[in-house]
Amino acid sequence: MGVVFLADRALGDGLTQRVVVKRPRADDELGPRARQRFADEARVLARLSHGNVVRLLDAGADAHGPWIALEHVDGVDAHVLLASLRASGERLAVDELAHLVHGAARGMAAAHGLRDEAGAPDPVLHRDLSPQNLLLSRRGEVRVTDFGIAWAVARSVRTTTGVVVGNLRYIAPEQLEGRAVGPATDVYGLGRVLEELLDVTAGADEGLRAVASRATRRAPDERFATMDALAEALLAAVPTLARGEAALGRRVEAVQGSRLRVTSALAGLLAAERGDATGTAELTALPVVSPLSAESPAAAAPTALPAVSPPGAESPDPTASRSPSRQPARPPRPRGALVAGVAAAVAAGVLAIAPWPRGGASSRPPAREAPRPSAPPEPAPEPAPEPAPEPARVESAPVASPAPATLTPVRPALRRGARDAPRAPAVAPAPTADAAVTPPPRGTLRVSALPRAMVSVDDGEMVWAPHDFSLAPGDHRVRARFVGSGDAEVTRAVTLRANEELRLGLTP
Repeated sequence: MGVVFLADRALGDGLTQRVVVKRPRADDELGPRARQRFADEARVLARLSHGNVVRLLDAGADAHGPWIALEHVDGVDAHVLLASLRASGERLAVDELAHLVHGAARGMAAAHGLRDEAGAPDPVLHRDLSPQNLLLSRRGEVRVTDFGIAWAVARSVRTTTGVVVGNLRYIAPEQLEGRAVGPATDVYGLGRVLEELLDVTAGADEGLRAVASRATRRAPDERFATMDALAEALLAAVPTLARGEAALGRRVEAVQGSRLRVTSALAGLLAAERGDATGTAELTALPVVSPLSAESPAAAAPTALPAVSPPGAESPDPTASRSPSRQPARPPRPRGALVAGVAAAVAAGVLAIAPWPRGGASSRPPAREAPRPSAPPEPAPEPAPEPAPEPARVESAPVASPAPATLTPVRPALRRGARDAPRAPAVAPAPTADAAVTPPPRGTLRVSALPRAMVSVDDGEMVWAPHDFSLAPGDHRVRARFVGSGDAEVTRAVTLRANEELRLGLTP
């Protein structure tokens, strides 16, 4: 719905304040409805002031339309934290988890407890609580943000009948089915966030899992009645959750630092491709992820990736050191392929990226010297004849041109003791049209579940829904095990055709 900018706000006398400026999207399909939602978000934030909610600092309009200035939370959101933990295999501490969800619950309790000018209850429901909307600062603070689809009694715009807005993974059943919503609707969304964080938490006891199970009950009256009740249940389950703030801050600091290094390095690679001398980057392989030993030279050198040379340096001939008998070099990659490949390697944890200093070519690491082409090898001296030579033994004299009749016995004749003998170059047969093998056609089964569930096809590995399965055409059996619904299980039979994309939604 919005476009977000990082900006400096002038306060006078040369003072500035780092803020986030948000504008409605000019190309939004909803048009006036989206702009009205934007205005409603500003009204909600103008009434809401709490340490666990992103603050509204200013609002206005200019030639480009309306805007609001929000507090800048220097850190990451919970979704980025989740992705980092899953990629690295690290685990949250119980105190960190409880502190994170407890802070979000306190912020939403303030929104639910708002009153109008006459003092009458006028609660604001978020309706889109998800990890993306929970911001975490470098000091471990927790802020709820993005009240773009919040619901209030005095709200001027309602959701269109038959339309559900929000993140499907965290939407409460009553909201999805178009029934009445209330504070328990947000309790469900935050309970789903708690469930997801429990998957990456070390040593979580049954107390926290019981809190998550109650918060995500299908019936609203079986959940915690208020956000305050959810926060108190978290404190009762983890009395030491206050210790999690500092630990969470250190973790956010590490994640944010890694993201900034990756962003800087990718920007440097783009600059290098454009020929810009400012911002090139050095790639360093991590030996810890290599299957080779620490003493192996291959574990320390990124030989699998092309080196990034400083602009202006001559590029070595990639075919200069290749033997004529080997296959030719691969064609050059298209523009942008290097950056995309490095981004994928960074995401997989294969590369560590460190920026080059901005001091010109002399301050950068020296480029690796290209290997010089070696002289043609001299023919090996003819060995002494053996008493009983084998029929298939390779002649020691250099072979000027391969003869088809001598190709057959070459491979059986190679023994471990004859490695120094020159081998006859083999001639690969030309590929024929019948050699191409076309893979059999398959179909795609897209499985989603509400509430959260693990699914499998044909008794295979269980994975979290939503998930896409690439399957052969035919009949398949889909099984789902729901979390927070008494561990209910559902089985469905589906028939998939070749090249078909089939969607399957599962509920208990």
